[in-house]
Amino acid sequence: MTQVWFAVNELEARRPERAVVFEQEIRAAVSPGYAARPLTCRILVENADPERVRIQFERPGWVLAIPPLPLEAPPALIRTAAVEALGASTHATWRA
Repeated sequence: MTQVWFAVNELEARRPERAVVFEQEIRAAVSPGYAARPLTCRILVENADPERVRIQFERPGWVLAIPPLPLEAPPALIRTAAVEALGASTHATWRA
């Protein structure tokens, strides 16, 4: 199972309960069948719209950004967005 390391979660200071939901759903989206190498994740609050959250996955030499989601996005939307973004990535270094 891939380990997800959250380098930044800007929701922790503003909305700790939403920070937990975003992390749980991202971990659930990443864990089944992905590469064994750790994946870094950043959860960022949009500067232009603090009610929107951007998710970035990173590995050395590679960044995958998910289009911003609403701060109050339901858990299923967060998970689906992460699964679809990672599934659509053609970058070979993050896949098993």
